Amino acid sequence: MPKPPKAQPPPALKPTTQSLRPSIVLAALSLLVLLVYSNSFHAGFVFDNRVLLLEDTRLRAVTGSNLNLILQKPYWWPFIDVPLYRPVTTLSYLLNYSVFGNGDRPAGYHVVNWLLHTANVWLLFGLALRIGRRVWPAVFIAALWAVHPLGTEAVTNIVGRADLLAAFGVLLLFYSILA
Repeated sequence: MPKPPKAQPPPALKPTTQSLRPSIVLAALSLLVLLVYSNSFHAGFVFDNRVLLLEDTRLRAVTGSNLNLILQKPYWWPFIDVPLYRPVTTLSYLLNYSVFGNGDRPAGYHVVNWLLHTANVWLLFGLALRIGRRVWPAVFIAALWAVHPLGTEAVTNIVGRADLLAAFGVLLLFYSILA
């Protein structure tokens, strides 16, 4: 009796050609993002960064009290009381400030923003590859996302991390749905 054929992914989700190794594409996209945004690593704290990162006492140490304050208070607490709730973003600042030890040194915050943007570029590449099933258009779409001027503020301004985290969540959701 012949063996039944192996289950294959639906054709719409399986790339038709693999002219490039995914690891090479991901490395090239990472390098592209690094080349475009590495000049921001030396930028200081500007605009809202100073208040939200250097003056927020919740970021000084990872304690139960600080975690509760991050989860229970708005984004701009204790400076102004506006209904803007971004606990994941504030927790990422806590990681930078206290766990990674960046404190008042902005380079580490910029590196995290670069890593988040790079992860978003990778996710978009994966999405484009799954949907279009062709490598080069997927590379082009991801590269365009990587260098598009609309992303500049989110990557170079530290508090733009909220946008990077939101994009990460949406792209990860779409990627998971298509997996």
